[in-house]
This record gives sequence, C-alpha cells and structure tokens, in this order.
Amino acid sequence: MASTWLKRQYNDVKGNLKWWLLGPAWTAGSWAIARLLKMFTSIPTWLVYCIILLISGCVFAWLFATVQRAQQKGASPQTDLQLVAAGNIEQNVSALSDFYGKNRGSFLDELEAHFQRLAAHHEDTAERERFLVRALAVGGLSYLHDMTYSSVFRSQLDVLEMLNTRGATTIDALKPYYDAAAAANHEVYAKHSFEAWLAYMKGQALIRQDGNVVQITVRGKDFLRYLVQEGKSANDRHF
Repeated sequence: MASTWLKRQYNDVKGNLKWWLLGPAWTAGSWAIARLLKMFTSIPTWLVYCIILLISGCVFAWLFATVQRAQQKGASPQTDLQLVAAGNIEQNVSALSDFYGKNRGSFLDELEAHFQRLAAHHEDTAERERFLVRALAVGGLSYLHDMTYSSVFRSQLDVLEMLNTRGATTIDALKPYYDAAAAANHEVYAKHSFEAWLAYMKGQALIRQDGNVVQITVRGKDFLRYLVQEGKSANDRHF
C-alpha cells in the first residue's frame, strides 16, 4: 500500500519535472525580463507585451516544427518532446544563441545592459547566479500559468478543483463535467471531444493518467494556488 502510494507520488513529480524542461529557458527568461522591466523601467506595457508575443511565437513555431518532424517519422509528439527536453540540452542552448544572434539590435543591447546592472548589484558570484536563476524561474512559472489560464475551459478548472479536493479518481468520474459543459455550449464542444478535452489537461501537465485512474499533478496544484494568489477565478473563464 505504502509502496504504491510512494510510486504514484514519484511518477507525479517526475512528470511535472519533464514538463518544466519542455519550455526553452530563453522563453522563461523573456517573461522574467518583461516582469522586471515593468518594475524598474518606464517602457510602455504594450511594448513589453509585443516583445513577449514575438518571442512566444518563435518558441511555438519551433515546437510545432519539432512535433511535425516527429509525426512524419511515425513518432508521437509527446515522446519527441520528452526526448528534446531530456536529451538535447545543447539544442536548447544553441537555439538561444541563434535567436540572440538574429535579433541583435539597439533595444536588445539596452535590455542586456539593464540586466547587467541588476546582476552587478550582487557582488557575490553565488548571489548573482541565485538572482538570475530565480528571475528565470519566477518568469517561467508566471508565463506557463498565465498561458494555461488564457486557454483553459471553466469545466476543466472545475475538474482540477475536484481532483485537488478528492484525490485520484477514474476517468468516468470526469465525464459528467464534460457532458454538462457540452450541453450548455453546443457550438464550442462540437469541436472538442471528451478525449481532446482530457488530452488538453494532460498536455498541459495538469493531470496524470495511469490506466483508468486520473490525478492532479504537482503543476496542477501549483496552478490552482497561483490562481488564488493572483485573484483569478474559474468564474472568469468560459465554457
């Protein structure tokens, strides 16, 4: 009994770590830069978000191309992305260098100089590294949770809250949430089957499926915590 529980918890954490590796470090860094820019500079908010949208578009285009190549080779997108995260760190580092080289300009130089000044505020090397890593981590967390919130359905948030309260359950227990939302939103759910609705939550690493059993992940729990902290509610989402 105890060993089963421990194994399930390990698998939960392991899946969450894989998800964190999926996002290129430079995307999280860009979001961290945007957050800090709004705190320490007078750059207009609209310009900050334009920069983030441009960077995000490049990231998603690269991921989409990676998935397409995997599908053409007969591999599943999930497997391919896991391999990219786990075994090709150099590829992500190379992508950052390539993006940096293609986007050199006066504004990028200004941003870089600004963050060099922030980093230089920490004279100790270890403290400076800790500051930069935390900036990336906080930016990555905000970016991932905000992106999920912008696309998640209300019915899916209801499922996450249920799983967070009740714990692991069967897939059949989730079906009533989908059916109720589909009955109230015919046009939207006509394009989203139950399988696709479920796959979204798994793809976002909000839930983990083991056979017929589904449970909320570490990231799913943190997503709910983030929504409460930021004053966001399931009632603000549609469908």
